[in-house]
Amino acid sequence: MQQALRAARGGNPPAPLPTPPPVSAPRVAYAPVFHPGVTDIAGAAAIPLALSEEKRGVDITMLYVPTATVSGTVTDPSGVLPRLLQITLVPGPQTEMLAGAGMRGVSAAPRPDGTFIFGGVAPGVYTVKASAGQGAGRGVATAPTGPGMWASADIVVAGRDLDVPLVLQRGVPINGRVEFDGARPSPQDLQTLQFRLLPPGSGGLIMSNPGGRVDAEGRFTLTDVTPDSYQFLTQWGSPVASGSWTIKSSIANGRDAFDAPLLVTPNVAVDWTVTYTSTPSVLTGLFVDAGGRAAPDYYIVVFPTDRKYWTPGSRRVRTTRPATDGAFTVKGLPPGEYFLGAVTDVEQFEWNDPAFLEALVRTSATVTLREAQTTRQDLRIGR
Repeated sequence: MQQALRAARGGNPPAPLPTPPPVSAPRVAYAPVFHPGVTDIAGAAAIPLALSEEKRGVDITMLYVPTATVSGTVTDPSGVLPRLLQITLVPGPQTEMLAGAGMRGVSAAPRPDGTFIFGGVAPGVYTVKASAGQGAGRGVATAPTGPGMWASADIVVAGRDLDVPLVLQRGVPINGRVEFDGARPSPQDLQTLQFRLLPPGSGGLIMSNPGGRVDAEGRFTLTDVTPDSYQFLTQWGSPVASGSWTIKSSIANGRDAFDAPLLVTPNVAVDWTVTYTSTPSVLTGLFVDAGGRAAPDYYIVVFPTDRKYWTPGSRRVRTTRPATDGAFTVKGLPPGEYFLGAVTDVEQFEWNDPAFLEALVRTSATVTLREAQTTRQDLRIGR
């Protein structure tokens, strides 16, 4: 201002002032919030509901948070990017819980030069994944479009833009074999058996890797598997074989892969052995009401007394419905001690929640299952 006044008194036009640098406005957006007002799903509060209860005061306060842009470039050592390439930004580390809340991440196809961009990313821990030549489907394998490739990077977003370069590499092979404790199926029945992988946080979507079909000698392969931890599913095409054999153990590279996930690490081929038995443990019984009448409208939940097995997808947690005469059967649980409870209603996969199982403990019976033996445990409502 003083410079302009002096110039005006002297009859000279004022000199132009330097243009200040542009100031970018902070980018903000609403973050996903869980009751009672936390952005971390692990800190969300459980809301108990009694029969016919109306719960009030379950308020949620939306939060403005600084957002960021996550971008980068994906490259292939060959210099040519695969034709079908997908980049995914996955929230974590509570992958399964977030998937149950409908938050499985966002996906995008990169530009021809390999660049990708995700805008409006809220603060948190994420994984940026690239995959090509494989996908996910409801058990139907897609035709391979080339070798399966992958890349991955863990990032922490805190309101500042990030550049995340990704370099593709080949997936990991899984070489598996099936063994049998006791009787063995015919080669024809054996070749109807197939293995599928279930990625974490997929919400039930099965990874469509080429392979997984067992041959007449009991061997199978899965090619170009992206390193991660997986649950696995099996399917027999033969109804006779499906009802005759049950998985007894699953060992991958010397580690348990039955109660624990199947772990696939970068650049390490997986040697996987799955053992079946024709004489599994069997739990049977009758479920009746206080008057001794069959109670088929209930759900029976069998779950281990050892809480370390209360994990999503645990093979030690089962649900079943009694028949019209009250009879129930659960076959193939690993030997051990279990709770046996009953509820009038249960949502699909609710038994994956440890809080749901904990609430059943007080009213449950206890039963011990032994290998290759049938154990009977009757239940009566009110006792």
